[in-house]
Amino acid sequence: MTLDPRKQKVLRAVTVDYIYSAEPVASQTIARKYNLGVSPATIRNDMADLETEGYLRQPHTSAGRIPSDKGYRFYVDVLMEPEEVPEATARQVRTALQSQTGGLEVAFRQALRFLSLLTEYTAIVFAPHLKGRQVKNLHLVPLDSRNVVVMLVTDPGFVQSRVVELASPLVEGAAEALSRALTQLLRGTTVGCAGRSLREDLEEVVSDPALRRQLLEMLGAGEEGAAGGGMQAEGATNLFKHPEFRDVERIREFLSLLEGKATLVELLAKIANAGGVTVRIGGENHSADLYPYSLVLAPLACQGRPVGTVGVIGPTRMVYSRSISTVQLVAECLADLLERFGR
Repeated sequence: MTLDPRKQKVLRAVTVDYIYSAEPVASQTIARKYNLGVSPATIRNDMADLETEGYLRQPHTSAGRIPSDKGYRFYVDVLMEPEEVPEATARQVRTALQSQTGGLEVAFRQALRFLSLLTEYTAIVFAPHLKGRQVKNLHLVPLDSRNVVVMLVTDPGFVQSRVVELASPLVEGAAEALSRALTQLLRGTTVGCAGRSLREDLEEVVSDPALRRQLLEMLGAGEEGAAGGGMQAEGATNLFKHPEFRDVERIREFLSLLEGKATLVELLAKIANAGGVTVRIGGENHSADLYPYSLVLAPLACQGRPVGTVGVIGPTRMVYSRSISTVQLVAECLADLLERFGR
């Protein structure tokens, strides 16, 4: 179904306003801010029609409207104005990656950092599995006095992140001190090769049983073993800045999605054979685990054959224009690197 020009303007205004405000949008807001040349009553009628047609939805009876997945799709495909990465920023990214001498793995990690920093979402890359990963460091990030994010970083930059509910509250400064102690203990340990001595060492350093059990699982010494796979993520905590991730349970679900990997890896493997940038919005992902998220992804190729996928994952209330151009830039830089390294 096509939309007449006025309804397109209303849909675009609602979508842009909601993306940046994170608040349901009322007709009075559109009339005041976007100068569409019609009354609030006319805009209200158009918004009601857009809701009936499935482009908008009303989260609460007394609230304004927000875009549906269908509305976001129409916005991305038809209404969105391109947003180029600023030339100075693009030059900085290209120069930093082209001058990379630390190997392909280091370059991938740096590219993900740029992607995460510039989009403020979680950057992900899917590439061939790298075995024999060694622990580089470990960070504990308190969410509140009883919940902490455990971030285990292994070569060449793979990150496992889990939320742990502690048996007793953390005192001020304890997370930072424990992070240092655990990094010193674990650095150089190979994931999947943790033995009895490591278990004993952890018992001396970590008094909380839930935290100790989670660490052993992440190191491959638990009952389920360590999470594996060829997916690397950067900036998982970026999503915690967005209002959609205000509660601990939502954070836990997102980190579980990253750690479970199977759902994401299946999608990333499919995109590796696609052409150009792909935008997957909410229910388009065909997995209930991914319904709350949008992904902007680009395939990676070397010598004409697909070798992986790079992109970002964030809430459906995503700044798509910025994400698309940034993912495209990083994908082009990584493609050049892949050709150079002959992978």
